[in-house]
Amino acid sequence: MLIPPFKLEEFWKKYEFSAPYLLCCSDAESWKLNEILALADPETKELWESLILGYTESPGLPLLRKEIANLYDTIESDQILTLAGAEEGFLPLQMLMKRVLL
Repeated sequence: MLIPPFKLEEFWKKYEFSAPYLLCCSDAESWKLNEILALADPETKELWESLILGYTESPGLPLLRKEIANLYDTIESDQILTLAGAEEGFLPLQMLMKRVLL
């Protein structure tokens, strides 16, 4: 299937990286990793410095799930599911297919 170009995106791409001031952005200016790490406490900095970018167990990295659960009063980490790799595309597509087939 051939998807036609998104006209608004085609218009803005001419100016996105060349205009001196962008007043139309829907995203924040990105930070560099070293700027973020400068704000980290020693424990967090150690986690970043020893980070391995590979797969984790199926429900997600336990520390990440624990930290997400800490944001809520009624959720435990075993109720959190994070996705990595192919699952990020697979699960939404499965949901869409079930909706289409129903």
